[in-house]
Amino acid sequence: MIDRMPHVSLLSSAIFLGVQLLPGSPESGTVSGRVEMKAIPPRTVVSRYPSPGGPLQRNIDPIPTVVFLDGPVAGAPAWPRPFNSMIAQNGLRFSPSLLVIPRNASVSFPNEDNEFHNVFSYSRTKRFDLGRYPKGESKSVVFDKPGIVKAYCEVHPWMRAAILVLDTPCYAIVSDDGLFSIEGIPAGRHELVVWNIDAGSKKVVVDVTAGRTLELQIRLSGGFEAAVMEQEMRLDTLAGKTAGPADALPKGICCAGKR
Repeated sequence: MIDRMPHVSLLSSAIFLGVQLLPGSPESGTVSGRVEMKAIPPRTVVSRYPSPGGPLQRNIDPIPTVVFLDGPVAGAPAWPRPFNSMIAQNGLRFSPSLLVIPRNASVSFPNEDNEFHNVFSYSRTKRFDLGRYPKGESKSVVFDKPGIVKAYCEVHPWMRAAILVLDTPCYAIVSDDGLFSIEGIPAGRHELVVWNIDAGSKKVVVDVTAGRTLELQIRLSGGFEAAVMEQEMRLDTLAGKTAGPADALPKGICCAGKR
């Protein structure tokens, strides 16, 4: 499901830390854990079309890491309908920089800045180019395929955003300290994906047990993305398994995950 771009070699690992009892739905469980990745150094790019009084250069905007279940999840509730969302262009940034939506959702891109913007994407999941438009105008895109879409501004190369299109809303946005938790996952075998625009991605097959929490430790280590350049992500296989105590983690919910 993940959009694939030119090859990036990854060195990543996942460790199973064990399970703990979960007083929840008798038909669902939780996947929690920690994502580790090396620090992303700041990268500066120069404006292509500097405006009077506007910035000549700026650091590339960061995008959070996200964890999600890949593909349809049998037994998971459906996304709420209708589902319309927005990524604003404000302060010469995309806000939010990461948006998780269902298939066929419409996303609007209003320009709230005093400068022209041009939102575009070359991602295979959804290619589009909205052209330049001024403050007060908004344009929309319907995302009809599951996958990851990277969006940029042609005028301001430091601006970037990611739109994750999922079949079912079982996901969590990783906290600043690397923790995540997805509750309410139907019991059974699922494919869990961890994705970061700079550090790449990893897919792990997880067996979710009803009433229990599965703890994971996942490490991503990949090449950093150049401004406005597409990269390929490679899904690596599980590197090893160990058992250990489970930690208390912030909670997200399958079908109402952290946003």
